[in-house]
Amino acid sequence: MKVSYESKGIAFKSSLMALIYKDKEILESLKQCVKNHQEILRLSKKLNKVYSVLVGSDILLALFLFCLILFQLTSVPEKQSVRDIIKSLTFLASAGSLIFIVCWLGSELEKVSLLLQHGVFDSGWPLRNGRLNQLLPTILLVSSRPLTLSAGYTYNANLELFASTMRFAYSFYTLLVNAQQG
Repeated sequence: MKVSYESKGIAFKSSLMALIYKDKEILESLKQCVKNHQEILRLSKKLNKVYSVLVGSDILLALFLFCLILFQLTSVPEKQSVRDIIKSLTFLASAGSLIFIVCWLGSELEKVSLLLQHGVFDSGWPLRNGRLNQLLPTILLVSSRPLTLSAGYTYNANLELFASTMRFAYSFYTLLVNAQQG
């Protein structure tokens, strides 16, 4: 009987040692992850500082291009050649895709920045030791606010901005058509 308890004790000690070793490995990996996240935050701030006005003006310019080209296409269709229509459609697709790409990249940045928070939740943290559990709430707090791509310091470039931009372009186009009709 005594042998079986000792073998169970040895098995427990070895599994406990493996868990402690794994905790140290996880802690080192987590520290590296935090350093990487801090670097990403620093680069994100720098990116927004440099490109925010540029992204905002690109979206605004593409918005008006989209609207005016659509108006040009529909205002006098019988006087336009096939070549002019194709050229206008190409410009229309370019303006729309410019807005879409910028907003899609902004949405992807937001989505990917929240993966750290999901990783912490999926890490099995209740089974870990004290030091690891002390760091996780701080990481959750820091990673709870997603990284964003700013457009003109006022809007976040994401797919919601793309949708509202397209709605605004169509509203402006409708205004132009109504003004032309009298």
